[in-house]
Amino acid sequence: MGSAEITVRKIQKGTLTNQECLDFALKVKNTTGRIARIVGALRSLARKDFDDPFIRIKVDDLIQSVMDLVTEKMETNQIQFIVEKYPRELEIYCRPIQIEHVLMNLINNAFDAVREAEKRVIRVEIKTLPKNMIQIIVEDSGPGIPPEIQDRIMDPFFTTKDVRQGTGLGLSISAAIVNDHNGRLYLAKNQPQTQFILELPNN
Repeated sequence: MGSAEITVRKIQKGTLTNQECLDFALKVKNTTGRIARIVGALRSLARKDFDDPFIRIKVDDLIQSVMDLVTEKMETNQIQFIVEKYPRELEIYCRPIQIEHVLMNLINNAFDAVREAEKRVIRVEIKTLPKNMIQIIVEDSGPGIPPEIQDRIMDPFFTTKDVRQGTGLGLSISAAIVNDHNGRLYLAKNQPQTQFILELPNN
C-alpha cells in the first residue's frame, strides 16, 4: 500500500521515473504474492484433513509453507530463525496438511521457549537417514526441558505453559499424527539445546 501511495503522489507531481515505477510495481507484486501464500497456508491449516489422501510432496514445499506463516513473527520478536541448507529434491509420502500442523506446533513451541530468552535462536535442520527416512530437527536456544519431566511431555494434557497459553495436547496430537505416518516424534536427550526430532519415511 505504501508503494502504491508513493507512486500515486509521484505521478500527480510528475516526478515518477521509469525505474521508480518498476521498483514500486515489483514491491507490490512480491508483497501481494507473499500475502496470497500466507492466506493459502492459513486456509490449508484450517481445513479438516482426516480424509486427505497420502501423496508424495517435496519437503521444500512443506518448509516454505510453514515459513510463510512464521517468518514475520520471528522478525517482529527479533528471533533468529535459521533453516539449514537441504537437498531441495527430497520428498516424503504423507498427508501434507497434517505434517504442516506438526511442524507449526514444534516451531510455535520453540518460539514460546525463546521469546523471553537472552539468546533467541530457532534452527531447523533436515537430514536423510538410512532405510529411506527423513529427519527434521527443530532446535531452540531456550532454557530447556527439565530432565524430570522429559518423559512426560508427550502425555495428553501435560504442559509446562500457563493455563491460558497451552492445553497440553499439541505434542500428543503431533505424535499421534506422526505415528499414523509410520514415523516417530521425540525429544533428543543429552543435548545442549532443546531438540525435537521428526522422522518420516520418504517412500
